Amino acid sequence: MQPEAQQDGVNVAAFGHLKQRVLEVLSSLSYRTGELSSYLLEIAQGVSELKNFSYGFNAR
Repeated sequence: MQPEAQQDGVNVAAFGHLKQRVLEVLSSLSYRTGELSSYLLEIAQGVSELKNFSYGFNAR
């Protein structure tokens, strides 16, 4: 088993996964239905998920 690639002390694979997840969350947001409250809830949930994910990433 090979060690995970590191750059400046950061796990490159984990950082790549974080970037991919950010793109997935941002691309899933769409305000097409006219229901602002559910759209804003989606944004809040996405930001919360990314915040928790990036916090775990930074704790390494």
